[in-house]
Amino acid sequence: MKKGCIVIGLAVLLALCSCGSEPVTPTFDEALLVGEWIDSTLHEKYLPEGIGTTWDTYDDVTEEEADTFNWSFDGSRLIQEHHMVVGIVPRILTVTKLDPDSLVYQDSGGLLHHFHRNVMP
Repeated sequence: MKKGCIVIGLAVLLALCSCGSEPVTPTFDEALLVGEWIDSTLHEKYLPEGIGTTWDTYDDVTEEEADTFNWSFDGSRLIQEHHMVVGIVPRILTVTKLDPDSLVYQDSGGLLHHFHRNVMP
């Protein structure tokens, strides 16, 4: 009888612990995003006004020729609104890491991008 009560008690405890617990979405400090980030040949620059630029030196594109976007940041969701010939094209990204030296986000296709901060003298 005592073993049965222990088993029932453990089952109830496990049920209570597993119910209703939603995963916690991390939040990051938006101020850490401001600056220039590099992932291999891809560059992204975030200005405090919510404006950004992106260029890829692999395609022989310089910062002066960079594409522009508006950006907003909410917790772990980074939204880039790219200015294209066809209009505004949104890109919704999920930030998984943001600290003074590293930015990692996942795009809608599930691809992870690992950036490091460009520290120019």
